[in-house]
Amino acid sequence: MVIDLPNFRFEDFVSSMENNQFWVVDDAISKETQASLLEAAKFHFQKGEFIPAKIGKGAQKKRVKEIRGDLIYWIEKWDDPALTYCQELYEQLLTFAKRGLYLPIKRYESHLAYYAVGTRYLKHVDRHETNPSRVLSSVLYLGDWKNGQDGELVLYLSDGRPSVSLDPSPRRLVVFDSRLVHEVRLTKVSRWSLTTWFRDDVHPLLHL
Repeated sequence: MVIDLPNFRFEDFVSSMENNQFWVVDDAISKETQASLLEAAKFHFQKGEFIPAKIGKGAQKKRVKEIRGDLIYWIEKWDDPALTYCQELYEQLLTFAKRGLYLPIKRYESHLAYYAVGTRYLKHVDRHETNPSRVLSSVLYLGDWKNGQDGELVLYLSDGRPSVSLDPSPRRLVVFDSRLVHEVRLTKVSRWSLTTWFRDDVHPLLHL
């Protein structure tokens, strides 16, 4: 299946990534798919399958809620119909990145994320010397959101350009260079998302 949405275009992706280091697609999924994904996320949450996200690597991993407050659920199977649709979407993004940006991406990994009221994730990068395999990062927002509820994604662009603050609007997809410093601002409402990283390694090792 090929995702065919009017605002999901190869040329737009390449141009935006090359010029801005990020790409934003509003209404990347339908309201029905959004509702199904949110239902699936809440199902796993209610079963106690979300775990506290940690910072650091290996034996140095630890939970510091003041720095990173989200709970996460790693996706091992994509058998839910809504997840299957997203899997096709990510396969198309992977093709976009390889064909248009000549990136050596080989696979992707995803988790559902939940930020409770009053939580955030301070400035960080997804690609660094201890985790060098993440090439592109993406976030698909699943929950309802209104102006003033905060929880924005802030991207700190390179070359001294101003930072960009992106609202977590429902059904919005954001893709950005994993080397960019970014943060999730403190949220005033529950914040649900599907976060994905496109990687240049082959074998899915322990989640980093």
